[in-house]
Amino acid sequence: MQQTTQYKLNKPEADDPIAVAPLNENADKIEAALLAEAQARAAADQAEAQTRAAAHQAETQARAAADNALAQRVTALEAKHIVLYTYVGDGSLDRFFPLGFTPTGGIYRNLNNNSLTMITPANVGQGIPTIVEGGFRIYGSNSPTYNTKGVTYHIIFFN
Repeated sequence: MQQTTQYKLNKPEADDPIAVAPLNENADKIEAALLAEAQARAAADQAEAQTRAAAHQAETQARAAADNALAQRVTALEAKHIVLYTYVGDGSLDRFFPLGFTPTGGIYRNLNNNSLTMITPANVGQGIPTIVEGGFRIYGSNSPTYNTKGVTYHIIFFN
């Protein structure tokens, strides 16, 4: 009796007696090979599924991180205030203008003469628009310059 080169299956020759044992050996070898192949495929499928799950988890985490970063940027932008404030002067020597936040600066425009004045926290003095907690204030003997009765003023504030 001869055997195949690769799998060593029994190959009965024409003059070999008919016997079941060599055929059963062949069946056992084939079944073992098929089982090993099925197990290898199952292991490969499981490894691929784990790789996909890890990639999905990494993508989910990356998206969550990107969403979180975007939310933080939006929150930061929402925290910034830029307000165009318009008022008409009433001629008083002391006037407070509530903004709901304390600005870090601004640009003050008198529409009567088109003059511009920068407003910073350093602007503290009589008649100069001054940044104060929660808004800005005009006070002092020169206030009519910035609060002339009937004149419209525009101010852009920011923080």
